Amino acid sequence: MELAERIGSQIAGAIANSRLFSELARTENAMRVSEQKYRTLVNESPDLIFVSRIDDFRLTEVNDRACDHYGYTREEFLAMEIFDVEVEPPLKDQVRSLYDSTPVGLVIEVYGTNKKRDGTTFPVHVRFSKLDDEFAIANVRDITDQRAAEEAQRRMTEETSVMAEIGKIVNSSLDMDEVYARFAVEVGKLIQFDRIVIRIIGEDQDTINLSYHAGLEVPGRQSNEASKMAGRNEIEKVLRTREPSLIQVDDESELGEFQSLVAPFTLGLRSFLNVPLFSKDNIIGVLLIRSLEPHAYTQRHVDLAVRVGSQIAGAIENAQLYAERTKLAEENRVLAEIGTIASSSLNMDEIYDRLMEEVGKPIPLDRISVNILDAANEVANPTYIAGTDVAGRRQGDIVQYVGTLTEEVARKRSPMMLDVDSELDLKDRLPGLLPAFCAGLRSFLAVPLIERNNVLGVLHIRSKDHNVYTQQHLDLAERIGNQIAGAIANAELYKQTRQAEEAERQRSLELDGLLKVSNILAQPGSFQDKASQVMGELARIAQAESAIFRVPDEGGLRRIGAKGP
Repeated sequence: MELAERIGSQIAGAIANSRLFSELARTENAMRVSEQKYRTLVNESPDLIFVSRIDDFRLTEVNDRACDHYGYTREEFLAMEIFDVEVEPPLKDQVRSLYDSTPVGLVIEVYGTNKKRDGTTFPVHVRFSKLDDEFAIANVRDITDQRAAEEAQRRMTEETSVMAEIGKIVNSSLDMDEVYARFAVEVGKLIQFDRIVIRIIGEDQDTINLSYHAGLEVPGRQSNEASKMAGRNEIEKVLRTREPSLIQVDDESELGEFQSLVAPFTLGLRSFLNVPLFSKDNIIGVLLIRSLEPHAYTQRHVDLAVRVGSQIAGAIENAQLYAERTKLAEENRVLAEIGTIASSSLNMDEIYDRLMEEVGKPIPLDRISVNILDAANEVANPTYIAGTDVAGRRQGDIVQYVGTLTEEVARKRSPMMLDVDSELDLKDRLPGLLPAFCAGLRSFLAVPLIERNNVLGVLHIRSKDHNVYTQQHLDLAERIGNQIAGAIANAELYKQTRQAEEAERQRSLELDGLLKVSNILAQPGSFQDKASQVMGELARIAQAESAIFRVPDEGGLRRIGAKGP
């Protein structure tokens, strides 16, 4: 029996060893497969891959691409440190500090220069990370082609010379006065000129505004001039044909239809190059280049002028857009502030001054007022006024609104803009404006204050200057009026609500008092005993300091009940 047990133990050990050996064999096979997959991935990577020890910086693994690129065998690489392939290796202490401070998995990118076995060098982009506390991996890319492309691009940029500089100038600032001067200097390097002009088409499309000029002065054509388009034949032709034009003459008689060039010709100018300035297929102005030299320009100059014109046109458009957006942003800011002020209090007297101060920021004014309508009595009550004093139109005045701008705006339920030159313009149509005209006011904006389809009143904005208001001002005033109308309506609703609440409170107080009086009178006893209690309740209901009940008797009136003195 003992022998059998010993034999059984040996057999069991053999079985266990067999299983252990099988498990080890499977593990080793899995590791070989995993290692093979790892090597395949590393060798198929487009990068040059290096694995090194962290403690001594020695290489422990490289991929085939690295061997081919650097010219070293794998065995040679494995006998090297990471610094051996660098042209100017950093100090080991610096690299050690980098290794120690970098957490596992964090990728650090650096640029440097590596060298091959034959001594040739090349720029590299290195992505470095720690695999664990023992090993680090570096993915290296030869960026020679990238650097060559960058260098080629740099040279190309330099070779574009003046045209590139013009591009930078026109995009460097939204201050066109600053841009124009530098632009003209660069244009002069491409196209010789004795006078250069940029004119922008006015909003009315009938005027051409002189935006910039440099060089020879032409009398009557100053920088602040806005001239009519009609008669400027050389400009009209460019705008009509949408093509550049070149006019070069030796004698005044050759000017023909271009008689507007007689004045500059008299000053000695002989060559005239005119180019349209386009913005999104719309002509926004013209670039005019002039020379004292006869036949100074060729088609090459025309083509160059078209190219520089396209660049300055973009700058002009951007500056115009910026100015419009800046103005719109300010208007939106004012509207937002008005909304904040309007919602800050339900007492309009507390916020009117702040509201109207904001209105005056985007809209020029000398007087502003809010008139609340009393339609039943056909009168308007000026509830707020600031600015120029107008007789009969002061706060607290009751104004009959027949024949006034208030009546017309309220009746039409739409804003109005008006400019007045003389009293005759008002006598028949709007006699109610005569006091304002006599006070020196000439430009008028008026917008209805409408809330829930009801015209509550009219906002009036006025100026002493002629033609100061535009449609943009009127539109903005209407938006402001909508906010003010809401504030006025809310304030009135709050006032009515408070009045209703007070009335209800008073009614409840009276009912409660009457109930208490009824209960007092229903108690046993004589009225004389209850009279003082009844008077106390009556005083409380009436919010009085005292209440006395007297009855007539032989001596007059006898007090039988009282509350207070």
